[in-house]
Amino acid sequence: MQKLISRYLNYSYFILNALVSLGFLIKGEPTLIANTAATSIFFLSVILIEKFTSFKLKNFVRLLVIITLTSHSLLGEYFRLYYTTNYFDNLLHFFGSFSYALFGYAILNAFLVIQSSRPRVFAFIWVSLLGICSGTFFELFEFALDQLLDQRNQFGLIDTNWDLFFDVLGSFSAGLIAVYRPIYSLDRINPTK
Repeated sequence: MQKLISRYLNYSYFILNALVSLGFLIKGEPTLIANTAATSIFFLSVILIEKFTSFKLKNFVRLLVIITLTSHSLLGEYFRLYYTTNYFDNLLHFFGSFSYALFGYAILNAFLVIQSSRPRVFAFIWVSLLGICSGTFFELFEFALDQLLDQRNQFGLIDTNWDLFFDVLGSFSAGLIAVYRPIYSLDRINPTK
């Protein structure tokens, strides 16, 4: 059943992403198709990792990643919520860091066994740092696009600081979920004596 749900989510994501790309073409914004292509390549790489390794992404985390990617392309870019609201960017930074923190934790949990005397504290710190790092990398990516391609993804220092603030909040929330509602077993974090 889980495998069937995974397939359904995967197909749904690619169909929705193709429709968003078609919408960009119809609206006369073909440059934004590169955005949907990049997210499709990222998501396809996750599927390939699952196919050729023992890693299996939980459907809850898969859904979080799909919502994040789709919200960016469909709501943020296609419906222009990044530019017409004051809150959408912050909300997506919160939700995106939350999603990517749990996604990163899923990957590391699948391939690493960690020794820790306090597994719950370690899981909280680990997940939180993964989310904060993902938010920071995203800000650096936006900066690079602004500098290299003369885009306008960042709207000044205040915008960047609010983005990072919401990245931290989302990351801490994911850390709490990882500890109090474990999606992946804390058994992979082995207590030391």
